[in-house]
Amino acid sequence: RLKNQLSPKSFIIQFGFQNYPTEFEDAGLAKIAILKNNFPENELCFADHLDGESEEALIMPVFAAQAGCTYVEKHVYYDQMETKYDKFSSVSYTNYTRLLSRMQNYTASFNEVFINDRESRYLEKSMQIPFLRKDVTKGSLISIATDLDFKRTDQKGLNVKEIKDLLDTHHILGSDKKAGEVLKREDFKKATMATMVACRMKSSRLPKKATAKIGDLTSIELCLKNVLKFKHINHTILATSTLEEDAMLKDYTFNDTVVFHQGDPEDVIQRFLGIIDELKVDVIMRLTGDCPYLSKDIQEIILKSHFESGADYSTAPKACIGMNVEIFNVNALRKIKSYFPYADYSEYMTYYVTNNPDYFKINRVELPEKYIRDYRLTLDYPEDLELFNKIEDHLKEKGLEFSATAVFEFLDANPELAEYNRHCTVVYKDNDELIQRINKATTIVE
Repeated sequence: RLKNQLSPKSFIIQFGFQNYPTEFEDAGLAKIAILKNNFPENELCFADHLDGESEEALIMPVFAAQAGCTYVEKHVYYDQMETKYDKFSSVSYTNYTRLLSRMQNYTASFNEVFINDRESRYLEKSMQIPFLRKDVTKGSLISIATDLDFKRTDQKGLNVKEIKDLLDTHHILGSDKKAGEVLKREDFKKATMATMVACRMKSSRLPKKATAKIGDLTSIELCLKNVLKFKHINHTILATSTLEEDAMLKDYTFNDTVVFHQGDPEDVIQRFLGIIDELKVDVIMRLTGDCPYLSKDIQEIILKSHFESGADYSTAPKACIGMNVEIFNVNALRKIKSYFPYADYSEYMTYYVTNNPDYFKINRVELPEKYIRDYRLTLDYPEDLELFNKIEDHLKEKGLEFSATAVFEFLDANPELAEYNRHCTVVYKDNDELIQRINKATTIVE
């Protein structure tokens, strides 16, 4: 009504408890938020009637201003003049000037930039720089959580964000570093990474399974086709033995970018190191050729976590059989060989790391629920081959590219198909005698 009748240029709502003097607890600061919420278009004025002789009379207006009041009503008196009204709630001229000074200082403080020049200079002088807790060898990843301490130092080194940025872009140490040293950009190099697909022609349960047809491709070709979709990889390697029967795999590399390598028939680590040294590889994704449905999405999750954690070895324990990816730093493979010059059981390479947690940094990755299933997607029995051809027929019929999601949706919708091979055993998981032999042979004994 007042707006309509008066059409004022501004409309200020003033509030205050005008008892003389107003008690501190009656000043009404709590009203500010309520008035601002109900009258967002109006400016507010705080009518201050606190005891003019109290310290609160010089503080309360500051609180009101910072809480959102544009104006403060304040009574001021000259010491030599008598006043009939409002004497109790008035401040002297001297205190009034103190109040103005205080208001200006507080207002300036609230309007400061988040970090001003003085604080910036202080932070630069007091900044704690990350440095290494222990000696770290060339080719290692850095774990921000476990490998670094922080202290004030005159040494110039990378801060945590700069180190994290390097790890996020798949950098490793390019030189040996000592405990107590800071890290510099020149200490890092971009990791050369390879997918290492181990494959042999021998198979007692499903003879020559590597060349068994799944849809239009052989098993090993389908595996390589999907592995070639992995991101951040410099080399894709098909690693087999020097035995004559395995030479034929050279004709099944899917395309010319795949490196064909033959090495030790039994010591798989030695077989890998032969091509690793030739290509100067730093990190490998260890895979087996009997897994045609290896997922680039799962690989990317594990790889990201591997560098974030600064691990020697990373894997996703809950991935379904045939879709997991194991990531090894080459340094870890060399350390295994230093303890096991001839790794008799390196077909089961995982155990050399997981049985020795005091020697290796192990990173067990939690996958998102959408990538967790209990399906069996590895090729070892005729039933596996039958299931895989069902999957390929479905993908071809629907015009779908392979993905973990596409396969899971198909099997989820047809649970009877997953029963084709559910009874098939995984030898290295179900044979207790074999597991005992592996554990004994792969555990480091000083």
